[in-house]
Amino acid sequence: MTNILKKIGEFMSDFFNNIEDEIKGIHLKNGVDNDTVTKEIADAITTNVEPLKTQLTDQQSEIEELQKALTDTVAALKSGDTASALATATDALPPADDKAAA
Repeated sequence: MTNILKKIGEFMSDFFNNIEDEIKGIHLKNGVDNDTVTKEIADAITTNVEPLKTQLTDQQSEIEELQKALTDTVAALKSGDTASALATATDALPPADDKAAA
């Protein structure tokens, strides 16, 4: 019985290896090899990641500005200077065009 299972396992292994070889052959005939696929994937990632990195950097700057405005607003409120607190908070708001887009 174990001999039969061993033979079936070998047959299945050969079967899958043959399928894999055939697929690789088709890819190579069409100019697709591992290096090409790796480069295409790396290029796609780079192309899509760079704009996201820029967007994140911009958002980090905006967050830092908002944190400073919040700190300044709280400091003004604690000192009783409501006019400065209101001005600081208002200045920290995005322009009217940005609010409509958000």
